[in-house]
Amino acid sequence: MPVIRARGMDPPSDCCDVHGYATPTMVTIALDATPLRKPRSGVGRYVHELTQHISASEDAPGQVWLALSRQARFPVALPPGARVAPRNLPARLLLPMWSLTGRPTVDRLTGPVGLFHGTNYILAPTRAGVPRVLTVHDLTFRRFPETVAPQMRQVLARVPAAARAADAVIAVSHAMAEEIAAELRVPAERIVVAPNGVDDDWFDAARADDARRDLGLPQRYFVAVGTLEPRKNLRMLARAHAQASRADPGLPPLLIAGAHGWGEVWSGGPPDPDRVRLLGRLPDARLQAVVAGAVASCSASRYEGFGLPVLEAMATGTPVLASDIAAHREVVGDLAEADSGVLLLPPDDEQAWADALVRAASMRRPLLPSQLRQRARQFSWAGSARVHLRTYRDLMS
Repeated sequence: MPVIRARGMDPPSDCCDVHGYATPTMVTIALDATPLRKPRSGVGRYVHELTQHISASEDAPGQVWLALSRQARFPVALPPGARVAPRNLPARLLLPMWSLTGRPTVDRLTGPVGLFHGTNYILAPTRAGVPRVLTVHDLTFRRFPETVAPQMRQVLARVPAAARAADAVIAVSHAMAEEIAAELRVPAERIVVAPNGVDDDWFDAARADDARRDLGLPQRYFVAVGTLEPRKNLRMLARAHAQASRADPGLPPLLIAGAHGWGEVWSGGPPDPDRVRLLGRLPDARLQAVVAGAVASCSASRYEGFGLPVLEAMATGTPVLASDIAAHREVVGDLAEADSGVLLLPPDDEQAWADALVRAASMRRPLLPSQLRQRARQFSWAGSARVHLRTYRDLMS
């Protein structure tokens, strides 16, 4: 399988910071802004950063936000040049209509647009000649269907056909691009790689004492960031932590920061609340402080399209223990081969994770956290937005 690159992008060594270019004046683009509604997930972060950076670009196109809901209010301020679609219908009504009749077209909901971008797997019908872009964040529904929430399976079953119908498919990593080509049979020339980025605030995050005090945190702890759902492999991580605690009774506790997703990750809470503590979803600034103060950030997920928690931990200079999966390998690059505070482990090797936790607890933080930050700076939301804008321009030219 050949490596698929974004159109005009440099090779992976500078995979995420595409150099500037002149963007011609464009017409309005319609985007599915539904993921911006609370509670915001990783896809919501992607849509937020994309819309903000598009708005800040030179000769930015207008944006019209479509909400697949009767409620068109968003908990974020509209960036300059953006407006909310005057008509919104819930996905439970729209999806069957779109599937059966191809109606209503997006412009009936938004007004005239020059392009539609499905940011969250859903590709809406458009008038003839109006191109469509679809972002595919991961293929969990194909690779690990048992970890997908039942209410999402019907929606995601439409993704393969939608990807083949789109004029361009955005992949959030090179690994994801290869999966899209192989699993969904999308021609390589229609796949555009636009890796996710990391917010600048993560590089400035400090181990804030007020966050430790307000949350009642110990001086030393491990942290895992992610939605509580089966794919994140948190049960295995907790078992590994329990095993490590038996070997080292002084092992720092494990804190898990994330909203409840679906499925019973734990019935009645974690097995040992003194050792494993659920923090729930934290505001961005507080989450950054918690990650910055951790002994190590632990990302044990069995599968990801992109490793955002790994990238954000690296931006703070915090050591990383992560599952050895393609998305994580792409984010950490060569750091996994060096003594630089990154260790990749088999997702389901409980003993390996237990050993790594004991080892991480006994080690000092990396002598050169700048290596972690330097690698993280290669991934920027501004660079991702430039690739998106280039794709829009190419399709509308």
